[in-house]
Amino acid sequence: MRMKSLLLLLTLLPQPVDASCMRTEFIPVLMTLRDTKLPADGGFLVGFGYSTKTEDLEQTGTDPSDVKWTARDRKHPIALTRTALAPGLSVYRPTDGVTAFTIANAKGKQLAAYTRDDKSAPATLAAPKPRSIVVKSFRSTTRDATLELTAAPPPEAVALIVYSDPKTAVSFVTLPDTHDKLTSLDVYHSGGHCSNEVPGKGGLMTGTTVTFAYVDAFGRVSATSTAITAK
Repeated sequence: MRMKSLLLLLTLLPQPVDASCMRTEFIPVLMTLRDTKLPADGGFLVGFGYSTKTEDLEQTGTDPSDVKWTARDRKHPIALTRTALAPGLSVYRPTDGVTAFTIANAKGKQLAAYTRDDKSAPATLAAPKPRSIVVKSFRSTTRDATLELTAAPPPEAVALIVYSDPKTAVSFVTLPDTHDKLTSLDVYHSGGHCSNEVPGKGGLMTGTTVTFAYVDAFGRVSATSTAITAK
């Protein structure tokens, strides 16, 4: 009896926090790095990541890609126009007529220098070709979605956006640099032990009508795919 009483007491005591689950926060991530010559119909792309380091954090709203970064040409600050593409993914375009500028983060650190080609042709990204999307749930707390494609993404694509019912962007996934043979993508994850939620309030469930689009490094979006139903 004494042993059972002791075990019961131990179960009622406050449980220690799992040391393996460090608190992480959203941080903005510049995605336009290798290509610094912006086309006339594009800008620079900002996504998001996670960090436990205080020095990486920036004061943002609910969307980590809605940044307070600044842009300058050689002499003056210039305006940037933000377009939200998906939760956690935005493209920023400079004022018309700007041919060269730099961007700095909220702490004043220069992140990149760009030039701009006003005579470049508009992009024509091919639409994704989805085969199926399967949503799996575990104990009603974790949800994952895997997309199968009939053809790999085009070389210039850097991300894929997921839309539900069928024009609301609910998530995006970053593509690896080399993806010429990539036909299976984990496009959504939410919940679970030590998990980080995706930005936004949307979600994917079985029965949802879903479409997709590719995005290039300059924030130019392809035509949307044909609609399929999540299973």
